[in-house]
Amino acid sequence: MTRLFVALFVFASYGFALEAQHVRVSVLDRGQADGIVIRTPNHRWVVIDGGTNRQQADLMEQWGVDTVHLAVISHRHFDHNGGMDDVLRRFTIREFVGRLDECPTVNQDNVIADIISDSGITAYAPNNQTFDVDGVTFTILPTDPVDDACPDDENNNSVIVRMDYGDFSMLFPGDADEDERDWLTEQHAGLLDVDVLKAAHHGATKSVGRTPSTNRVFTMKRTTEEKRQCKRTSIST
Repeated sequence: MTRLFVALFVFASYGFALEAQHVRVSVLDRGQADGIVIRTPNHRWVVIDGGTNRQQADLMEQWGVDTVHLAVISHRHFDHNGGMDDVLRRFTIREFVGRLDECPTVNQDNVIADIISDSGITAYAPNNQTFDVDGVTFTILPTDPVDDACPDDENNNSVIVRMDYGDFSMLFPGDADEDERDWLTEQHAGLLDVDVLKAAHHGATKSVGRTPSTNRVFTMKRTTEEKRQCKRTSIST
């Protein structure tokens, strides 16, 4: 089966004596689902969401992945966590971030919680943490302290991840909609000013907006220098 994905290569140089190094961000074509696989300069791996089935884990095996240093589930909808059970079972997971509160209407969440418990994976609830993976920084954005652990609107319960490498930054907002955007704008606007945005909620209007006023939260800077640092390519394997 042919699988398509978009890869974003982020380059950073460290003087004349060292070769340029890069981070590869692969946003997989999962249809109406999310799956993101990030490779650091020394081939360490970070996963954000897992799509709906085993295809993402299959592709990761083809790429030679054996250990995932950080796995994140943005929220408890099947189009984001449905394939994460295969990722958690088939690879060594160093650290996991996601919401694991007991919610009676979320069966897949119970499967994932059981795997994490049985495998002894170090797991964290989202709480404004920072993880360093091979010189690449992943920041788990703060969450609204008054949010219900099992809200009716799971999209606005998304775990949002910011990645920084050198002077480059990228935001992975899950399915965050207006309510979460507004709270973050009021409380932590500086964390949202990034170079590249992975569109929230599959590009839905409520998430990314149609006008500058409604899209003021998730911004993308475009300068000549940053264009030299980044290259977008479409790849098929």
